Amino acid sequence: MKKMLSTLICALTLLALLCSLAVPAVVAISTPAEAPVWEKGDKWAYGMETDVGAEFAAQLQDLRDLLEEGTGGTVNTLELDGDSSSWILFEVTEANSDIYVLSMDAAVKLQLDASISVTAEMVEAGTYGYDDEPETESMDIEVEANVDLALVVGVDITFEHDTMAISEITMNVNFDGVVAFRAQNIPNEDYNWTDYSTTFSYDDYDVSAEMEANLAVEISF
Repeated sequence: MKKMLSTLICALTLLALLCSLAVPAVVAISTPAEAPVWEKGDKWAYGMETDVGAEFAAQLQDLRDLLEEGTGGTVNTLELDGDSSSWILFEVTEANSDIYVLSMDAAVKLQLDASISVTAEMVEAGTYGYDDEPETESMDIEVEANVDLALVVGVDITFEHDTMAISEITMNVNFDGVVAFRAQNIPNEDYNWTDYSTTFSYDDYDVSAEMEANLAVEISF
């Protein structure tokens, strides 16, 4: 029982790690060594998309093997579907003899659906003494998670024309997210060291959360 619970926790942790790796990295922009010559209307962009299921197919197979070995059961479902995308657009929105204004609009979106279903022989719910031999029953352990996140960032950076020193930064950040988690028959063990008994139980979960955040920043130098 403890081995199965540990294996299931490891599997969920690994699945969460795969989800986190699905988020595309933001491109790092470094300040040029020499001041560039920009004109109003100059623009350039970066973007990428990732099919999460295809990207981590091999890791999911390894996770399936881990679950079956650790639980001694059968993995009915092990899926990670979704996509992630990001883009960044830079545009020179002002250029004169005194300043440049470089505007950046960036967005990152992540949509994921993950599910695990394992059938295994589990100890029947109840309290058992040290010498008891509890009965087992075939049980389906199921976990589902859904994630939908969006991040939008807008930045205006004002540079001095001749030196490219930054004189002002304004930034707006908007974040929206929905996360849902459902689980059935998650095993628990409660030890009573007084009488050396163990209580086995199984919990169900159905939780969700909506998140929204907005941030506005203005910095002058």
